[in-house]
Amino acid sequence: MATTDINQAKRDAADLSAPAHASKGLEHLVIAVRSYITWCLDLLGSGDPAAAPDFSALITNPATNEHGTGNYKDLADKTNTSELTTAYNANVQHVDNVNADLVRYDKGVGGRVADVAGIAGNACKSIDGAIGDLHSAIPASLPTPTSYKDEGPIIHACFKAVNDVHSDMQDAATRIQQHAAGVGDTDPPVVTTGDHGGRGGDGSPPTYTTPLTDSQIQGLIGGVTDSTKKKFLDTALKQVGDPYVWGAEGPNAFDCSGLVQYSAEQAGIHNMPRTASAQYNATKNHPVNPGDLQPGDLIFPDAEFNGGNPGHVMIYVGNGQVVEAPHTGDHVKVIKLTAVGGYHATRF
Repeated sequence: MATTDINQAKRDAADLSAPAHASKGLEHLVIAVRSYITWCLDLLGSGDPAAAPDFSALITNPATNEHGTGNYKDLADKTNTSELTTAYNANVQHVDNVNADLVRYDKGVGGRVADVAGIAGNACKSIDGAIGDLHSAIPASLPTPTSYKDEGPIIHACFKAVNDVHSDMQDAATRIQQHAAGVGDTDPPVVTTGDHGGRGGDGSPPTYTTPLTDSQIQGLIGGVTDSTKKKFLDTALKQVGDPYVWGAEGPNAFDCSGLVQYSAEQAGIHNMPRTASAQYNATKNHPVNPGDLQPGDLIFPDAEFNGGNPGHVMIYVGNGQVVEAPHTGDHVKVIKLTAVGGYHATRF
């Protein structure tokens, strides 16, 4: 049954994957669709569904067929498999670029809208239904050799899903705007816009979701005297804005532990394990109390600690901030440690 829980819907979207033996074109299309849906759910949770772009408009250029007409969406409705073959083989990189662009969007949004949870929940339920339909349309594997005749229905299902999601987002945006018109301008914002420099409006450390300048990085770690730790932190912070991709180890995309290992390697630390659980087990004999945190310490949130087998890791930057590669559909960012909740910390 479809859910009204946005986090659960995001988990459902994260499970979307191309079938075994799929072409690279279809693999990249499913990744892009998954990222688009996840990003839309993030926007829905923030109260700003109107910010969702039309996926079809993003992905249809320069995806023309061999005759110079048509696009991915048009081709998905056709049975001429030679056109599909030509377009996908010629435009795999374009699909990949769309995916990268989607996960780089800054999701710091806000608005003077109150009591939108019901609207968001209904939209989420409809979107999760579209995710379920797409899951049903994607088989576990395809016959070999790969045939575009077999892939055509899956391509069509991908576009139907994103069109349905975009329609749901537009509907939610209209309903929220109508609701906003009735609550006046004195209601508090649903979400506070993320800062990109200076300090937060309450004097707290800022958050960063887009690439940092060298001066911003130095402002964060200028006081670190240990050259190895400073290089470790500098490398991690230079990845801010790069997309999260599960299993990615850099240099242009990362998962959480991949970011830690890559940054450690660049700093000359060649024995950093690959996974979050292995990184914890390698450093757990050097636990750190919250009051003794130092830049470069590893942070393992309690929410994903799993009894000592953590599924997530962050890097403490100093000044109450951490850098992390959070989850599918997001990107490397700097957030406030207070947003993490409880955690275990270690030092290597």
